[in-house]
Amino acid sequence: AGFKLMHQVLDDCLPNHPAKQRAVLSGPSFAKEVAENLPTSVVIAGIDSSTTKKLQAVFRTQNFLPFLSDDIIAVQVGGAVKNVIALAAGLSDGLQLGHNAQAAIVTRGLYEMIKVGKALGANELTFAGLSGMGDLVLTATCGLSRNYSVGKAIGEGDGAKKVLGDTQMVAEGMETAHAVSALGKKFAIELPICDAVAAILRGELSPLEAVHQLTSRSLGDEMGALHS
Repeated sequence: AGFKLMHQVLDDCLPNHPAKQRAVLSGPSFAKEVAENLPTSVVIAGIDSSTTKKLQAVFRTQNFLPFLSDDIIAVQVGGAVKNVIALAAGLSDGLQLGHNAQAAIVTRGLYEMIKVGKALGANELTFAGLSGMGDLVLTATCGLSRNYSVGKAIGEGDGAKKVLGDTQMVAEGMETAHAVSALGKKFAIELPICDAVAAILRGELSPLEAVHQLTSRSLGDEMGALHS
């Protein structure tokens, strides 16, 4: 749908609904743990502070802590791209590449998330928060994550179609990977991890070929794309 974020989709679907009355909620929050009343922190983002403050009061409980943000773009980008990186992290563990590789994927994945957000007008600093790094760490390192689990199964040798056929779970990253990869091409930004995941899902690369491709890349400044 033209690389639109959900608040932009709502603009199309609800043209008469005031945008300032809308908000997005994201962050490291497995539903199972929220239902068990375990401590959880999230972020609520919107363009109108009075609306987000009202929502904060509605959702606030002893163990559910919603922080506020006005960076509605970054919060949505983080919630989408982290699923693609979680697939990559699962693939890495399925291939038994070790903890070093896992940490590199999460960290470099955060860098790709920031690059996407920057291209769309987000504040880079927001990605250091709950909807960026927080949600990414949770989703990319835990077996409760649907995207991580699907990636791990593919890395262990199951094809993407078989994995989806064997599970009732929805792994959003499998669709998002293609959109993020295409978005990178549109804005001429390098997203090697997201591109590799998309290529694996299309059947263009095997997981091991993708690893070789990534480890053979030429290296430059760690955060070079953010210096411009």
